[in-house]
Amino acid sequence: MGGVKRPTSYDLGLGLSTSLQQNVWGPDAADPNIWSVSHLLILAVLLLFGGALLLRQALRNARRFGLLSHSFWATFRQYGRYRLRRLWPAPVGLAGLILLMYGAVSLFQWVLAYYAGRLGHPLSPGS
Repeated sequence: MGGVKRPTSYDLGLGLSTSLQQNVWGPDAADPNIWSVSHLLILAVLLLFGGALLLRQALRNARRFGLLSHSFWATFRQYGRYRLRRLWPAPVGLAGLILLMYGAVSLFQWVLAYYAGRLGHPLSPGS
């Protein structure tokens, strides 16, 4: 009695690993894997939430320190040392944007994996 072969992450186009065929539908006794489809959704939501929080804090502090104003940048040469200490929201905002993008990509991968298990993968020629 041969069972149905369950799709791997490589079959679904997740790109989690091209050398190791990882099972995305939960752990097997022969192939334990902690990254199931539900874990990918949790990761995506956490990344989106964390990125939004970081970006929100960075924008709030940038407004507070005047980073978004013309007068901050017009007087940057005269008060350079003081202004450099006020630039810390910029890398925090950049980190927030990176987390948001990574979370959006993870969410898209989850959507692909979710529907691939039910309808077949949309990018495969056989579906």
